[in-house]
Amino acid sequence: NLQEAPDHTMNWRFYVPGIRESLEQGRAQERWNEIEELSMPTLWIHGEKSQDLSRAVFEQILRRNPRIEGVEIKKAGHWVHSDQPADFIATLLGFLG
Repeated sequence: NLQEAPDHTMNWRFYVPGIRESLEQGRAQERWNEIEELSMPTLWIHGEKSQDLSRAVFEQILRRNPRIEGVEIKKAGHWVHSDQPADFIATLLGFLG
């Protein structure tokens, strides 16, 4: 899912129709039961400036399942991996390592 830019840097590739379909399906019903049933350690990364996932809902997710570790990335919107890639990767590696 990476593409090379003309300046030879790499960036995330987005498939807009797939993103829209995923959003529509994901928001078609409540997902609290799925969140509560996660039985493995889980990392939930939240962008500080996300307009899709409020801080209140993020905090509720963390309260509903103690196996979820939540990290908020500063200066990031909902697409944390694109907005703050270095912080995203460091957070992910810290969780996996």
